[in-house]
Amino acid sequence: AKKEKIDIDDEALQLLAEHSNGSFRDSISMLDQIGLLGNKVTKTVAENLIGIAPKETISKLLYSTLHLSPADIVKNLDELIRLGINPVQASRQVSEMLREQIIENRVTTDRKVANQLLADLLGVANARDARVGMELALFKANSQVKPSNSDDSPEDATEDLGEKKSVEKPRLKQES
Repeated sequence: AKKEKIDIDDEALQLLAEHSNGSFRDSISMLDQIGLLGNKVTKTVAENLIGIAPKETISKLLYSTLHLSPADIVKNLDELIRLGINPVQASRQVSEMLREQIIENRVTTDRKVANQLLADLLGVANARDARVGMELALFKANSQVKPSNSDDSPEDATEDLGEKKSVEKPRLKQES
């Protein structure tokens, strides 16, 4: 990147390396494409070029699947579609994130539900309509988990990114 005078941040370089699947030729090709943009290349620019969703958005979709309602799932899936993310790509990213959580023993739901969700997400690529296939996989997992108790104080959906942020509970007005 320095040799070609491409202004790119470290996060964007890391993303390119991760998505070149170990192929030096692919990573050089992606870097050449990015170099044609002429502007500073950020992680967001690289995500758009590669066609992947931001991890935070994928995290919110997975969180809504395992802890919230079908309406929340649709809202988060709609956001991915609005960003131009293909449902097949989104299902891959959700699978990768869930797989990491399982391996690192951080999964926040029953292991059987998580494993079944992984299996169901594999079928999204072969579905006649990938979006419907993804919704069905997510709805099925959602129907098998207990909804979050409103008294619980869940961590923000970005917890799996190592960015623990607390979600503020709504406060009830006290009567005087």
